[in-house]
Amino acid sequence: MKKISTLALALIAMGTVTSAWATSTDNLPTGYYKIKSAVTGNSNITNIHMFNDAFLEVNTPKATLLSALTAETNNYIWYVTNTGGNKISIVNGQGTGIKLEDGNKGSYSYKGPHKELTPVDANSTYPTSIYFSEGLYTPNTSGAQSTNHQYGSYTAAAYWANANAATTKWSFESVSVENKGVYTVTVTGSADGYVTRTATSEHAFNGGFFIAASGSTISADDLTAGTVEGFTSDVSVDATTKVITVAYAADFTTWTSKLNEAKAVLASKRIGYPVETSTAYATFKSALDELSKITAENLTSAKFTELKTAVSTFKLSTDNIRMPEDGKAYTITAVSKAGVKSYMNYAASGYALKTTDAADNSSYPETAKFVCHKVEDGKYVFVNNDGKFLTYKGYRNAAVNDNKGYTDGYVNIEYTVGTTPVSFNPQIFTLTKVTAAGVTDAYMNLMSKRGNIEKGNYAAPNDVYYTIKNSTGYDAYSSQYLTDTYSTAFLFEETTYPNTVTFNTVSDVEGVSNLATFSAPFATVVPEGVTAYYVSTADNTKATMKAIEAGKAIPANAGVILTSTTGDEATMIPATTETAAELTGNKLGNSAGADKTIADGDNAYILAKGDNGTAFYKGTIGSTLKANKAYLTLDVVGGEAISMNFGGNVTGINQIVNAEQNNAPVYDLTGRRVVRTVKGGLYIKGGNKFIAR
Repeated sequence: MKKISTLALALIAMGTVTSAWATSTDNLPTGYYKIKSAVTGNSNITNIHMFNDAFLEVNTPKATLLSALTAETNNYIWYVTNTGGNKISIVNGQGTGIKLEDGNKGSYSYKGPHKELTPVDANSTYPTSIYFSEGLYTPNTSGAQSTNHQYGSYTAAAYWANANAATTKWSFESVSVENKGVYTVTVTGSADGYVTRTATSEHAFNGGFFIAASGSTISADDLTAGTVEGFTSDVSVDATTKVITVAYAADFTTWTSKLNEAKAVLASKRIGYPVETSTAYATFKSALDELSKITAENLTSAKFTELKTAVSTFKLSTDNIRMPEDGKAYTITAVSKAGVKSYMNYAASGYALKTTDAADNSSYPETAKFVCHKVEDGKYVFVNNDGKFLTYKGYRNAAVNDNKGYTDGYVNIEYTVGTTPVSFNPQIFTLTKVTAAGVTDAYMNLMSKRGNIEKGNYAAPNDVYYTIKNSTGYDAYSSQYLTDTYSTAFLFEETTYPNTVTFNTVSDVEGVSNLATFSAPFATVVPEGVTAYYVSTADNTKATMKAIEAGKAIPANAGVILTSTTGDEATMIPATTETAAELTGNKLGNSAGADKTIADGDNAYILAKGDNGTAFYKGTIGSTLKANKAYLTLDVVGGEAISMNFGGNVTGINQIVNAEQNNAPVYDLTGRRVVRTVKGGLYIKGGNKFIAR
């Protein structure tokens, strides 16, 4: 190789040599440089200084950026090594190579990072411009190019293999380090580790460097190791070799905590995570079983990476995921790209988003709860505690019911497009897992029919993704999103709601073994094995039960009595296409949607098992009946207990005769006449059995 004199090197570094590029090994000395675009004749190119900054928030993909201004910090300075081959090595002060963006905004891929570059002699004129076969390109700052490669106020260096374009050529400006201390950085134990120089706020990863001012030094006291979760760190400086060493060591206490968090993910049953029978679940469980064998002695940074990857893979898997279940209750929380959570909250004026920083939904109000009805695979209906059905809501007003986000019932909406009638169900939502770029956990897309074609200017109701704009407003798009502005990501969390009935076992009602009361603010389907009754007539001693016709739904806000032949519990599911039964003259009141306090004048009787067996007993004024229950109401207060007649099957109270009603003699069960009865004892009077009170 031809030796270049010191003077020639200095002249080259200052950009005063005008000789043509001879060979890639002869002209660019090893040293520190700033890189500047060699664009000429294009006034739109203003972002010309190349730099890296892995800590710049707007540069999320960490592409190499371009700036109209320059700085003396290490992220604007590049160390170039020319070994005499046909390539040069290049590394930024942060320890990173050149990372080129390939594609347009929203569909990026990346060429790199490049820690080697290949000069092309035929297209380079040293030192005014150097072309590299890797295709470094300076985008325009106007028109489409400005938005395609924009990160905040910065433009990214892009990939474009066009040797003849002025925008693909660069000049190198030498940075003098004479009499200055150049400290190189070595990071061990963690690929994510880095160090910060306190005085300048410069950062450097492994392979990076800091340049101290002339006459100054850098000590360990001037530096802070970056925080890496699960690791402790130590910073040392060798003053002789000017090497900064940042040593990370895995922390077993943190490892145990992270492993337990991963196990909690596996056990969480979150909507969108793979179910227990899926391949993804089995793979994740197997990985956790193996990682559970790690000890403090063999814990490495690679194991943290392995655990993190296993958790992420499981969370983002679309393999046989868990979906909402029929009859279960959920809250629906919108999640922005920044992680802002806003739950959907009902009011009569319309649904609104309520921002929350709560870790879970345990503090959410009843107005945030939905009961689910699975219409078919992937399609669901959601009903709230006010009996309203969820629908699309958007800022354009292109929705049913004046864009309130709900309808009063499950109904087909009818429109006419031209002369063609159009019918659709805006209450039906299609649920799919969010797979948009940037998603880090299991979230669901909600897609429904956007309905009001008169306001929405659509030829017919169309399917749209329920979209949240800036975490506060509603919108809709034909594609799923997770950006700084728009998100279709919704978190479904299971919650409690009193639509699961617990039956009481009874033995004193002929033909009835399990009994309960029920009501709800929405119509409900009568489950298989369950019969629903209402009270058609009642007097001060007896209530006559009448069965609801098979196939009919229990109306909203109607009290009923339920009997079961199949078990001790039944989940009451919101009705959709089922016709609600007519409960003419129903004497059962309800506590649908909220607890009820028994008041004077209610003439309320509560179903219970008391001294006189299973019957309706007079309710205590001021006592509370839980939500979604039923109670008997009488026009006039009757006796202490009212019996039930299930179409001829009468509770034991029907056979009770008050001893004070007549002067007939009283006998015990052996037939002996008694003068005085004992409370709770069973006696015979007038040929009828009764229990003494």
